[in-house]
Amino acid sequence: MAAVTDDLATLSITEGEDDGLQLEVEDVAAPISYEHCFVGRFLTSSIVNVPAMKTTLANVWKPVGGIAISDIGENRFLFRFFNNVDANRVEKGGLWYFNNHLLVMHRLLNNEDPLQVPLFLVSFWVLVHDVPPGFISEKVAKSIGSFIGGFVEYDSTAVTLGYKRIMRIRVLFDCRLPLKRKKKLILGGGKAHYVRFEYEKLYLFCFICGLIGHGESFCPVRVVKGEEDIVFGWDTSLQAPSRRATLATSPWLRDEPVNAAYFSGIGVSTGISGDKSNHDKNASQSGNFRIQSPYPVSGLQVGPSNQFMGGQVYGPSTTYVPIMDTHMSTVLEDQAIRLREQSVHASKLHHQDFLLPRI
Repeated sequence: MAAVTDDLATLSITEGEDDGLQLEVEDVAAPISYEHCFVGRFLTSSIVNVPAMKTTLANVWKPVGGIAISDIGENRFLFRFFNNVDANRVEKGGLWYFNNHLLVMHRLLNNEDPLQVPLFLVSFWVLVHDVPPGFISEKVAKSIGSFIGGFVEYDSTAVTLGYKRIMRIRVLFDCRLPLKRKKKLILGGGKAHYVRFEYEKLYLFCFICGLIGHGESFCPVRVVKGEEDIVFGWDTSLQAPSRRATLATSPWLRDEPVNAAYFSGIGVSTGISGDKSNHDKNASQSGNFRIQSPYPVSGLQVGPSNQFMGGQVYGPSTTYVPIMDTHMSTVLEDQAIRLREQSVHASKLHHQDFLLPRI
């Protein structure tokens, strides 16, 4: 027992730990390839639902060659595409969001560590409003883009914006800084002129501090300054309207008038015209009832020219069906089913065959 005690007394638990282990070059594993890969993080302190995020982004991007998304820790994700076409399309098509949280992405080089790459720069398309006449040029765009962040691209194809004194430029913006709202330009003769900015695809940002990634309800400035001294220096004027929302419309277009009687089912044709005696007479002679489709057919005119398409009308009559919303379509479809059952019952009584509109 004494010998065991002596051995434990002389035992060194660090013996050999500080001795260097010589490695040869061929012992080093080949570096991981990050071709067609991005590393990204979401600008949020909330927990990201990873399975939902993977499914959502995959469905939005629809990569031809597929995509692998991995959680690599520290709120970072590795997005691996399998061809250059998909990777380029996602890189140029941003910005990308999940649950209104901006995804800050960086395309990896083969010698970069995805856990060490700084993720602060996002690429915004910015609309520069109120540009003075004669100053819409790439040179001016570069100067303004450098003020906002880092100039990337000038959209020379947006010719129609020039008539509105607007320039469209792409910039790299540091999301650790407040959003730039405007810039004073000094024109010839020392005249001052302001241009203002709108950011495309800008969603969640703070009206108090101007930072992206949180709203004013969670702004730390509230804690520092107190509620009485809060100033809202940013607003929704920084958000550029969706390009779809700005599509031209016609001044002759009007909303479909709402006919309460029609939508409630009152006055909807039962498929039988005229009184019952005339109907019986016509049915016995022609073997064909006049059926009108009571449910919408994508706003198409349904008549002889397209009577072999879905929702067609058979017989001499023509019906015009307005575009309905989803709820009204469901209501009218239920009415159609009841009308069809009534018509089938009527056909059995009269021993006549007739065609019904297809659903």
